[in-house]
Amino acid sequence: MVVGCAFSLLFLLAVKNSRAQVSNPYHLNGSASQNSCHCYTLTEGVPNESGSLWNINKIDLTRSFDFKFNVFLGCADANGADGMVFVLQPISTSVGSVGQGLGYAGISPSIGIAIDTWQNSDDNDPSYDNISILKNGNIIHSITNDVAMPVPVLESGGNIEDCAFHTFRITWNASTKLLSTRIDGADRVSATIDLVKDIFGNDPLVFWGFTGATGGSSNKQKVCTSLNPIFSIPEGENVCYPTPINFIDSSTSFGTIDKWYWDFGDGTTDSVPNPPTHIYSKPGKYDVKLSIVGNDECLSDPGVKTIVLGSKPVAGYRYIPTQPCKGVPVTISDSSAVEFGTIDKWNWNIAGTKYSTEDPGAILLSGTNRVELTVGTLEGCVSAQMDDSLTILPLPCPEFYVPSAFSPNRDGHNDVFEFVAGGMASVEMFKVFNRYGQLVYSSADIHAAWDGKYKGTDQPSGAYIYLIRGKDLNGKEHSKKGTVILVR
Repeated sequence: MVVGCAFSLLFLLAVKNSRAQVSNPYHLNGSASQNSCHCYTLTEGVPNESGSLWNINKIDLTRSFDFKFNVFLGCADANGADGMVFVLQPISTSVGSVGQGLGYAGISPSIGIAIDTWQNSDDNDPSYDNISILKNGNIIHSITNDVAMPVPVLESGGNIEDCAFHTFRITWNASTKLLSTRIDGADRVSATIDLVKDIFGNDPLVFWGFTGATGGSSNKQKVCTSLNPIFSIPEGENVCYPTPINFIDSSTSFGTIDKWYWDFGDGTTDSVPNPPTHIYSKPGKYDVKLSIVGNDECLSDPGVKTIVLGSKPVAGYRYIPTQPCKGVPVTISDSSAVEFGTIDKWNWNIAGTKYSTEDPGAILLSGTNRVELTVGTLEGCVSAQMDDSLTILPLPCPEFYVPSAFSPNRDGHNDVFEFVAGGMASVEMFKVFNRYGQLVYSSADIHAAWDGKYKGTDQPSGAYIYLIRGKDLNGKEHSKKGTVILVR
């Protein structure tokens, strides 16, 4: 069953006022109860219960049908039981039994498609949750008794008592006499059988419904006639703003779908199966919702899908060491950003060599190197090309290179005292002291620069002591101490 957030109050009122609830077309027995317009509980999860649900109108088996349901077999596995059966029978709308009979045992003539979640060895049950096709109320599995022997109910072979709804589709082809089933879209049991002749004594008119039961162990077991609002956008479609978006409805219902209610997440709505191409006013994340109304006039919960309308990314990169030098590889990585979307494509050109990975990694370079980068997103947005240059110091490293003097006279030349941390990964300390031992500057930035001031006041000319300590790419510590002359 598809569950989602509610529409706005006004939108819900508009939907509800557009329709009138019809009378319930189902007859309920035993523990069965109605939960909503199209959902019913067969057993409440307590021992020794039996519930059945029957459509009060007979169907004609000389005509094909394609029934779609959502079934819930409970949350308890080890102590969960017993299961449910989809039944065709001509007798009445008031049959059913408790326990391992699944509410189906003894109904004859009949065809039952059973989902069994409890192993009863006296019924020759397999050890796994299974689905089979039974006849005439006989629940003891054998090649002669069963129309189709048990197989795992889920294609994966796993447990269906997983606290979740599963789609259950039953198809009858009146021409080929093929009765087939699908669980969660996967083919399960099927059989070619003349139901009218071989089971129902040439009477094509039958009731259809569900039975369910518990015994010493139990589960809450529910069934809904399908009302699944499902939609998508075309596979591979560009969703980069301002591209118009196409929405494709693929909703399913037990019967026909009579109404559609779209909410595009930007304050606009529509009420057609496949709405016109939608144009959003800006990039962003939009929670698109769709509710449908079946021919039983039941309104579904909204199906919700978040659409990311991508924005244009900005290409960028970073490298370590931040002051690369001769003979040490430079590790280059992506630092591109995008507000809405996911970057999934990279086109690099580094010193004439092309790369298409997110992080080109360690590259040995020399001199001045051209770095180009263009990035693209999953949504189809492409950045402008980033152009930069990366210069490698023609000096051995790792090493701290420090000038002997600077002149902070604001003439644009040598105005700050800064160092080059050649081949260093980080700087842990950069301190400057005056001749009295007073600390006048401190930083742990690899790009630190002293402007010759202390607490906003220009410091006098003279000699100053500096201390620098940091680590290279291998984690080895390096330090340097010396004197710099401040010239005014």
